[in-house]
Amino acid sequence: MDTKRLLVYAYIFLTAGLTLALTACGGGGGGVPPPDTSAAAGFWHGTSTDQNNNTFPFGGIISTDGQLRFLIDEGDCFGTQFKGTFTMDGNAGSGTFTGYAGGICVFDNGGTLINGTINFTIVGTEITGTFSSQEYSGTFSLTYDPQADNPITLADLAGTWIVEEGDFSEIIVSADGSFTGTDDVYGCDLTGQISVIDPDLSITDVSVTVSGCDEPFNNDVYTGLGIWQQFDEGRETFAIVVSGSMSSAFGFFALLSDSGGDLWQGTWTLNTQETDWGIFNPELPLYTGSFLEIVGNSLRVVFIRDGLVEIDTTGTFSVEGTTFTSQIDGQNLVGTYNFQNNNTKVVIYWSAEAGGDTEVYDKQTATPVYAFGLPYLQYRVYENTTSTYQAWVPMTKNNIPIQETDINDIRLLDSVGNVLTSTSEQFLTQTYMLLNCTATPCVQSGPYIEHAFLSNFTSLPADTYSFVVDTADGQVLNLDMPYPGQLVLPIVASSSMLSTWVGNDLALSWVNPTDSTNWSEVDQLRIRLLDSSGKVVLFISMSPTANNVTIDNNLLVQAAGLGDSTLSTWEVQTRAYNANNMNFARGISLRVAIITP
Repeated sequence: MDTKRLLVYAYIFLTAGLTLALTACGGGGGGVPPPDTSAAAGFWHGTSTDQNNNTFPFGGIISTDGQLRFLIDEGDCFGTQFKGTFTMDGNAGSGTFTGYAGGICVFDNGGTLINGTINFTIVGTEITGTFSSQEYSGTFSLTYDPQADNPITLADLAGTWIVEEGDFSEIIVSADGSFTGTDDVYGCDLTGQISVIDPDLSITDVSVTVSGCDEPFNNDVYTGLGIWQQFDEGRETFAIVVSGSMSSAFGFFALLSDSGGDLWQGTWTLNTQETDWGIFNPELPLYTGSFLEIVGNSLRVVFIRDGLVEIDTTGTFSVEGTTFTSQIDGQNLVGTYNFQNNNTKVVIYWSAEAGGDTEVYDKQTATPVYAFGLPYLQYRVYENTTSTYQAWVPMTKNNIPIQETDINDIRLLDSVGNVLTSTSEQFLTQTYMLLNCTATPCVQSGPYIEHAFLSNFTSLPADTYSFVVDTADGQVLNLDMPYPGQLVLPIVASSSMLSTWVGNDLALSWVNPTDSTNWSEVDQLRIRLLDSSGKVVLFISMSPTANNVTIDNNLLVQAAGLGDSTLSTWEVQTRAYNANNMNFARGISLRVAIITP
């Protein structure tokens, strides 16, 4: 098998969606779509405009057997995906689709899944059409991209596809189209099958089984389409667009090169702490800042000693298997190498003829992108008469939930610039399902993953506060948070909370304290179900007028599986939100045991 480079932007995203829009896959128009009933098959890209007159990049893959996969790049909601089937009547196509909301977003119904219809017309190399559902609709205009006009066999995809960026360490494709892979972020194993639909087009069927994940809800069977592309300069790509059964989806883009040395591309700085130059090791700290720069097969070597350039020379390099050969100043220097830390570190073991040293280099990576979720500053009161002011800061790094080690410090400043001192701080992770019953019918979504920093304070007067976040890679992030001040919300009495079983479904009821002070300030009720360890596995959003809810057994089983497989207690929260949709006040009942079935 060939060893190839796979540049992957991967996001198993559990709120239903995918990664970047297919517009990023390159290529211009100018191709001619396949004729007759296959007129729609191919790779298309352009724009869509939704019912709110917002325009976004839009593109996708259409197969000759009537499947379509479209992606919409909506910024924070990037990767909204349409999965559908269609039929053709002349140059007109029509069909149905299921939509998966992208990023951390939901559709207007509060859920992450919709169903709708799609209609389009093909004129030459252009498609114009509409998509419509009760929750989301719009128009689109696409241009045919001839990158799919490549005959394909499974042998074209056979090889070891090594990942430079993304979640998967490698994917190995066999000559029969079967493949295996691993996921370094979520601890998953992947097995799958690629099948050719039409040998005259490079569009394939793809099925992926994900198993053994650290979070069980990631385990699923995903199906969809793939597209293989080959460019004049020898670069190849393979991208898949797939979705699973739990309103979830994932995908990746691939960027391949035929040089065999693709993982080397970029700048590598000398790691003076781990490099071994034998008797010269005491001098290694003087070489801080030295680097290799690799573009294509060209190699530049720059050694800096005590801040001054000692060597700056260029040459070429090649790799075969685990052997690295450089041609510098008329000499061939040969060594073996291995990549570490998800291909961000390389260790070169030079041969005796090349000096016998061991050199370690770290790759200079792109600056990570951080984003805030739905943070809040909040006053909360409990039925046991305690109260606290609380700050909640959920974050992501490159669209993946933050890790505690990603952040060095978080500070909360008032409008004068004073740093507030917290009484306690902790890093929390939670994975949960959501049932939105603020409208009829209730809409289920999830699982959601949230990693956040939680702090408690003795007092938070009304003010505009600022979170200042120092990341481990040296970035400083700022987020302003207007806080309206303390609001004491009424609390649903735990003595009024009842649970009963209706067959395999769980019915909950309670009495709202509508005569209590500030009841008119309550914007929402939030029910929380917890497992026996106290982990929240299900949130239910209710209007303030609701006093009961029945939860379907399928959702109960799915939620319990996110914890220790039990549903032990429940609580009711009253919530108030400001104009920025920040939950600034809560009243929280005692937790009540869920009756045994």
